[in-house]
Amino acid sequence: MIVYRDSPGKELRAIYFDNEGHVIHYTVAVLEGGKTIQFLSEISPSRPGYRLTYTLTSRNTLALTFEIAPPGMPPAFTTYIEARAARAEQLADAIQ
Repeated sequence: MIVYRDSPGKELRAIYFDNEGHVIHYTVAVLEGGKTIQFLSEISPSRPGYRLTYTLTSRNTLALTFEIAPPGMPPAFTTYIEARAARAEQLADAIQ
């Protein structure tokens, strides 16, 4: 994923590529005072919609939610993946 600004003062955008040939264009919103970053795909009558959200849950951990909406529908997102991540050194400390 590449996050960029079209030009100074414009909103953030992102583009996602993977090895299966998927390309998703997102607008990017910074929410909750910077604790949440949300990527929202363009709405299309012929393609699914996607919403990817990262939320900082503590100084060293975050939650990830990836949601999908059916094509041609108002954004009615359903959770596809939920995950949690922690800094590697925090995880090592917790195991010991």
